[in-house]
Amino acid sequence: MSPPFHEKSRWGTPDVLAGQSYLWHEKYSLPYTKVLGFVACRVTSKLGGIGPAERSWGAVKQIKDGKRSHLGSDSLEKWSIVFMLDAGPNAMFSDDDINFDLQLEQFGISTTELRQHVKRVFHAWVEDWEEEDRKVNDCVAEARILTKYKNLVFHDPDTGATFSIWEKNMEFRRGRGNGWMLIATCADEDVDDEPFTLEMACELIANTPQTAGIEVVKREE
Repeated sequence: MSPPFHEKSRWGTPDVLAGQSYLWHEKYSLPYTKVLGFVACRVTSKLGGIGPAERSWGAVKQIKDGKRSHLGSDSLEKWSIVFMLDAGPNAMFSDDDINFDLQLEQFGISTTELRQHVKRVFHAWVEDWEEEDRKVNDCVAEARILTKYKNLVFHDPDTGATFSIWEKNMEFRRGRGNGWMLIATCADEDVDDEPFTLEMACELIANTPQTAGIEVVKREE
């Protein structure tokens, strides 16, 4: 049986209008495809694990603050979408993403070219939003900081070892002048994992060549 994608009525169903893409794919993609339908249902539905739930609740608590503490469920849902997509250091999309076009709707497009267009910009200094988040001991602040630093590498001039910022989690230290610390791992088994301050990591990362697709920008630039 061929998929009913050519029927215009399929694109105006209540599931589409309500933004429930996973339900649409369950009805019109899953029965007619071997792989696409299953993948589409997974990627367009919300994750239900404890980690995403905690991060989502952390975002909700930031929205329901002060004068917005009595927001209803419908308004809160709209605010949360704006919160996640807002411009700034934690924005999900940049101008490069919006303007990205490799004609992927065509057949025979090289994925090598696609990988070459992926770029990650790292600001090699502790930004204002980090100064606030580093003092907040919750999973949302930790995730935001870790998104900036994870998997970046640096060379430690004191030990001669090369470290990589661990992507799983960070270490929170209480007390004056402390807060979130980055955990750096070394491929050399004889070298223990070490915590690094954000300032130290920025300085060392700025002086270490990164992999292709990562652009390091220093403050003076």
